[in-house]
Amino acid sequence: MAIKLFIFDLDGTLFSTVEANIRAYTKAFAECGIKLPGDVYRSKFGLRADDLLKTLAPGMTDDDKAGLRHKKAEHYRDSVALVKPNLPLIEFLKDMSRTHKTAVVTTASRVNALFILDHFGLTEFLDYMIFGEDVTKGKPDPECYLKCLSESGFTAADAVVFEDSEVGEEAAREAGISVVRVKINEE
Repeated sequence: MAIKLFIFDLDGTLFSTVEANIRAYTKAFAECGIKLPGDVYRSKFGLRADDLLKTLAPGMTDDDKAGLRHKKAEHYRDSVALVKPNLPLIEFLKDMSRTHKTAVVTTASRVNALFILDHFGLTEFLDYMIFGEDVTKGKPDPECYLKCLSESGFTAADAVVFEDSEVGEEAAREAGISVVRVKINEE
């Protein structure tokens, strides 16, 4: 069966956002009086924000978490210079958008994901976008990929996912979709 839908993860796949996220979270946590070592965040990268905060700040109230996420979003925009695009994969996405349907599926927040996609001029090349707010469970749960299939009308056999993380790969496979594992060259 021919591929009809190309699905791309955002963080770590289309873009290396680790350093921007570390800077933004470090500043946001500091404003809340919590020190966040970068190596701790790196070990949890790929987790949805709610799951990350449960792990890194288990005593925070829901209001405190909402405030921290808001502060993180503000600092993230200021850290965009640290985001590195995966140029070969972005060119592939643009090329495929001429003849196929394309999607971004991420558990990142809508505001942060759209900021990056708009900043790098990619929104016009995407037919479908699934964000963290669109699902109740983060990866490795397949909900985000199943939602993309549902919204697009395609089956798992019609699609292929580009992912960088084990949790993302597991989510795609649990949804029945073939996966291409991506590693961004950080040099």
